[in-house]
Amino acid sequence: MYAAVQRAMEELNLDAPATQRCRNPPACLEQTPNPEAAHNFATHEDKVRKLYFEALDLLDNAIEERFSHPGLQSLLLIEKVLLSSVKTGGVMDGTALQTAMQVYSRDFVDGGIRLQAQLRMLPQLIDRAGHGKAQITTVPELVAHLQTVPKENLGLFTEVVKLVHLLLVCPASVATAERSFSDLRRLKTWLRSSISQSCTVNSSGAAALPSRPTGRQH
Repeated sequence: MYAAVQRAMEELNLDAPATQRCRNPPACLEQTPNPEAAHNFATHEDKVRKLYFEALDLLDNAIEERFSHPGLQSLLLIEKVLLSSVKTGGVMDGTALQTAMQVYSRDFVDGGIRLQAQLRMLPQLIDRAGHGKAQITTVPELVAHLQTVPKENLGLFTEVVKLVHLLLVCPASVATAERSFSDLRRLKTWLRSSISQSCTVNSSGAAALPSRPTGRQH
């Protein structure tokens, strides 16, 4: 990447960047009586290499912290309960099912007994609907298949439908909540801080869901 930038600089007749000398921090900010001198890079390429790997480390740590959160791991296990029951013909991970019951203990009062029985029959329901189990690899694909099942047949899988609804409406599984806060920050700025509450709610709703009609005439 650095070599490509150098070739572009030569084509544009630009001067090579100069390496700036690092200045020592003020003595009043030092924590040790004999501080070491600031490191000076021999070339500008060495400095850019250090900044490049520093950015990679920050990105790697941010991604690991984002996706290793305990709450997100619980959602992954719940998703595993649904998908594993379809792929393995009703055989599911007991640890994942136990985690799902701990998260949604108030929604499944029987401890997941009926849910476990319905998950075992879920592959048969999908086969009768004419969909292959190998085609279902994500929760949205499972939802699309369940939407084609007749209501009288889907009424026998109320616990499965409940678990799918709980997983889909979780804020960690969708980005709608995060987008709404981003839209709100763009709408209500420092120069537009006197906007009323009703106007803020209507404007943020229209910005977050532009394809959904609001039924309002502006």
